[in-house]
Amino acid sequence: LPRLYLGSTSALPRLYLGCVMQDYPKSLPPSARVGFSVISNTTAFSPVKTNLADARAKSAKGEPTYSAASGEADVYASACEVLAASGVRLPPPVHAIRDGVGVVDTPRVVIDPSFGPTLAAVRDKLPTPHAVSLAQGSTLVLEGDLTRVRLQALSLDGALVVRVV
Repeated sequence: LPRLYLGSTSALPRLYLGCVMQDYPKSLPPSARVGFSVISNTTAFSPVKTNLADARAKSAKGEPTYSAASGEADVYASACEVLAASGVRLPPPVHAIRDGVGVVDTPRVVIDPSFGPTLAAVRDKLPTPHAVSLAQGSTLVLEGDLTRVRLQALSLDGALVVRVV
């Protein structure tokens, strides 16, 4: 997002000029092909910036906490969203409290980007996604060079770490 700040050393307020990305297509010719993507907040925006005491207070008010607990939960939820979009069977997310902070609880899933940088690539690694399921409270970690790994069938109610070296 290009920004330009113009100011002076005087008491006058600074002038802020910004470019809004949604205005960019307006500058293109009518023949240009323009599209957009919609990404969930768990994938696109999950800052970890609030201390525990403030996160508890925000959680009690029903506000987003932007805390370590919510950031970690969002990492797992993001991976679950990719698996669910690929056809993997997952339990519905549930609300949980972690040290006084409300979070959305999903199976704890961490997947190395080499498994698939796009949804299409992940789907290719899951030839029978209906045969893959994770229970609530399960942990799945896929790490290392996963370029040649395919997950054909798995019913996980516990923890599994796959480390390719």
